[in-house]
Amino acid sequence: MGEEKRTHATFYGPARRVWLDFVRICKREGSSASEKLTGYVEQYVMIHRPGNPQTLIPSYSENGSISLENLEGRLRQQCIEHANKWQYIKYLEVVTRAKEMGLKAKPAIAMSERTVKWLREVMGVEVRT
Repeated sequence: MGEEKRTHATFYGPARRVWLDFVRICKREGSSASEKLTGYVEQYVMIHRPGNPQTLIPSYSENGSISLENLEGRLRQQCIEHANKWQYIKYLEVVTRAKEMGLKAKPAIAMSERTVKWLREVMGVEVRT
């Protein structure tokens, strides 16, 4: 994401006093408010791109289903929480969690492979075999 051309954006933010404090704190820490916000947005997109982990209302209806994107978002969220607690996650744990979501073996492994790649490359999580 960082290699792409940046864009100018306008948004409603906090009260002026809070914003100015934020700008001063960023400067004190050696960065800018723009860099901090860009980093936050990029990380948020990386976590939520495949789908948000919350349960969508249609899934509660009769014959309602949960999308694969939603399941993958849930899997990512669970794996991040596990890794934050234990400082790593095992590959088998990722596969087990995917299977517990009701996925058959092949789709569970494919989703696990994508999740492991994302954990290692994007989030910097140690995944043990």
